[in-house]
This record gives sequence, C-alpha cells and structure tokens, in this order.
Amino acid sequence: MRRFLGALGFLTAARWPGAPAGESALFFPLVGAAMGWLGALWYAAVEPFFGSSIGALMVLGLWSLMTAAKGENGVARTIGYVTLMFLILMRWQALSRLPSNPVWELAACGAVSRGAIAAIGYFTPPLGKGFAETLTAATAVPTLIITVAAAFWPGALQGSVLLAGAILTVLFLRHWLTTRLGGVDTAGLHTSGILTETVLLILATCRNCPWWSW
Repeated sequence: MRRFLGALGFLTAARWPGAPAGESALFFPLVGAAMGWLGALWYAAVEPFFGSSIGALMVLGLWSLMTAAKGENGVARTIGYVTLMFLILMRWQALSRLPSNPVWELAACGAVSRGAIAAIGYFTPPLGKGFAETLTAATAVPTLIITVAAAFWPGALQGSVLLAGAILTVLFLRHWLTTRLGGVDTAGLHTSGILTETVLLILATCRNCPWWSW
C-alpha cells in the first residue's frame, strides 16, 4: 500500500504519505492506466454534448487537475514553453480523433507513458539524489515488463506500434537529457511521461494509419 500511495504522490496531485518514488515505480503503469481509463469515461460522457474538440480539451483539463500539471511544468522547465505549447496542441488534436470506445487506447497510453518514467529514471544518469537512489533493478525490471504488457491492450499490432514509439521516445529523451543537461532530475522525469504520452496518443488515434486498418 505504501508503494501505491507513493506512486500516487509522485504522479498525481495527491499528498498521501507513501514510499519513495523509486520504490513506488512498480505502480506507475497502474496509476497511468487508471488516469487513461478515467479520461476515456470522461470523454464518453462529455463528447455527445460538446463535440470531440471541446471533449478532448476537457480530458486534458481533467488530467491536468489530477496531476497538478506536473508533466506540463516539467516540460516547461526542461525543454521550454514553446515545446510545451506544441505538445498541448498535439495532444488536443490527437484526443479529438478518439474512436467511439477509447478505453483500451487511453489506458495503454497512460500505463506505458508512466512506465517510461521508470525507464528514464533507471537508464539515465541522475542529477542529484532522490528517485534514482530508490529505483533498483528489482523494481525497474518488473515495472518495464508490466509496461510492455500494457502496450498490447488495444491489440497485437497496435501494441507493437505503441511500444516502438515509446522506446524511440525514451531513447531520444535519454540522449537529449544526457547531452544537454548531463542527466535527469524530477522535472525531466515528468517530461518523459508527458512526451511519451503525446507520441502514443498520436499513434493510437491515427485511425487512417496502417496499424489500425490491417
């Protein structure tokens, strides 16, 4: 229970006492999946009244409230406000193209993007102490296994595409953080979550792409 509360405290606006973030990484995919699931339910509730565009904005608003905008603030600090603006616009447009029943797509995107935080934290040199000190192989390995499994919730081919997108995003961000900043801090960890989520949302909602039509 302490690890689950620690994951909630690191990823969301919750302030319950829990285990350190690194020890709690095992529950990152679960928290991300729950956020995606809630976002899908919220979209299904508001889209018939407000349309897909406003419905997508309301999902982004819900997620920002749930996380206290930690991801957005991390992007602003790590990469800059212009990049943050483009990421918000891309997430908005991707969400506005959601299928009629987006539960599995959004749950997978939420789980994999939060699992990517653990991957960045484990494989990237840390700036200072904290997350990396408490994230051991015994926690990181099962977290990554759960993350890989979650990618395949929408289907085998779709999961392969989502997983490839997440891996490429993590590799790119790890290189960028290492060469530009010398490592990753808490803001960089939250940046990895929202950047990976953006890529996955674009891939998951590309209804005319081959992996959805095959």
